[in-house]
Amino acid sequence: MGRRSMLKAMLFGFPKAQSAGIAALLLVLTVCAAATASPDAAALRAIHGRLQDYRALARQRGAIFVAEISKIESIPHASCKSGVEHRVAYHVVEVLWDEPDSLAQPGYIVSKGFVDCREKPLDSPPFAVGVKVLLYCGKLDGYSCLPPAQYSDENLHTVQTWLDQLRAEEGDPALLQVHEHLLQSAELLRKVPAGRPVVTNGELSRPFVFTGQVKSIEPPRLQGPTPMSVGIRRYMEITVSKVLWGDFKDPVVHAWCNSPKCGGAQPDETVILHCYATRSFAQCSPPSSYSEEKLKKVESWVAEQSRN
Repeated sequence: MGRRSMLKAMLFGFPKAQSAGIAALLLVLTVCAAATASPDAAALRAIHGRLQDYRALARQRGAIFVAEISKIESIPHASCKSGVEHRVAYHVVEVLWDEPDSLAQPGYIVSKGFVDCREKPLDSPPFAVGVKVLLYCGKLDGYSCLPPAQYSDENLHTVQTWLDQLRAEEGDPALLQVHEHLLQSAELLRKVPAGRPVVTNGELSRPFVFTGQVKSIEPPRLQGPTPMSVGIRRYMEITVSKVLWGDFKDPVVHAWCNSPKCGGAQPDETVILHCYATRSFAQCSPPSSYSEEKLKKVESWVAEQSRN
């Protein structure tokens, strides 16, 4: 039953003047309820918008967390005459969606700053220490997070429904990266005149997508006592099973992992990757574990590029 029909049903049988008073009261209560719920509804809409834009999600290296606000600070900010920057620390409780090379896991701390030159306090809830939230963050340049939505069973179910749709369309986060790299490579090739080589980061390269089996992964290196600003990469070899898109003839891909985690790949595991083959080592997306369902997705993406 719609809101208008419910209102008519509730007012039926009352005198006209009394009905008008009840209607006015219900209208006030409805407006107040909508105003109370609007910040949380806006936060959920913003999260939904990010999850619907698959290409932006991949480029931003977006992630969804269940988190708890562990700290809020207000400090002067150089760009404000009298205002402040609110710095919020989120303690990750559960990872709902994230790239395989991410450092985020339960217990990880994500920090985000909100500059407010009017000294306006952050809305509470959700901004209060100890409050549990649903948080979207992009990690392209540090953590760039949207205002969080309050955690509830209903909101969690809503977000998980959106993530189920995302997985149905794009697979896991690693396969989403394969799709985005395929689209970028296809766009790049269409811009390059026929017969000219593709140049990526100043080096000649050949983009391709393939399935293969991890032949070997260099063991993790021991890190010294001095913190390093650049992560130590590991060498990986993948035996090519089938090239799905692009031009690559070698039987083995010699590649660097994107992070010390190597995308969670294991020796002898069958994977799907996008790579740029160079004169030395290939630059590859994080490996996505193989399945027939994922293969069909990639083959449909490749067929779509062939039609373009």
